[in-house]
Amino acid sequence: MILRLENFLNPKHADELENFLTSDNFSWFYQDGVSTKNDNKGKYFFNHNLYKEGRIVSDHWGIGEKLVNKIKRINKGQFKDLIIYRVKCNMFPKAHKKIKSSRHTDMLQKHITAIYYVNTNNGGTIIYDDKNKSHFMPSIKNNIVLFDGAYEHEAVFQTDTKVRLNININLIDQN
Repeated sequence: MILRLENFLNPKHADELENFLTSDNFSWFYQDGVSTKNDNKGKYFFNHNLYKEGRIVSDHWGIGEKLVNKIKRINKGQFKDLIIYRVKCNMFPKAHKKIKSSRHTDMLQKHITAIYYVNTNNGGTIIYDDKNKSHFMPSIKNNIVLFDGAYEHEAVFQTDTKVRLNININLIDQN
C-alpha cells in the first residue's frame, strides 16, 4: 500500500509549519547518516524528535500531534487504531549532486510510515513496493505519503534549495 495525498493541511497551517521549522525558534540536531551512522560516507542531516518509543520528547509535540490526528481520519478512519511509535522532523542540507541514502526500513515491527513534505524541492523519497518496483515521491510542500513500513525506501537529497524538510511518522498496529 502506497497512498499519496496532496494539500494535506490547510495552506495557512502548511505555511506556518514551514516558517516555524526554518526559524531560529526550532532546534535541529546533527545526525551522521540517514539510515545508519556514516550512511553514504559522510552525508549528514539534522533532525528533531517530537515523539520517540512511546513518549513525547519535545516541547514542540503539537506539530506531530496535528499530523497524526489528521492521518487517523484518512479514509473514514482507516488508520485510527494505529499507535504512535516515532515522529521526527528532518532537515537535509543542499547536496552538490543527487545522492540517495541507503535503502532501509524505519523499524522491524509491522508499521505504517508517513512522510509529510514541508517544502518543495527536487529531492524526495524512493519507495520499493512488495514487488521491488520503485516509486519516486517528489518533495512537494503539503503533500504526505503513507506506505507499508515493510517497504524499503531511500531519501533523495535535493540540489535546488538550501534545505529539504519533512516529517517522518511511524505508526504501529497493536492488533
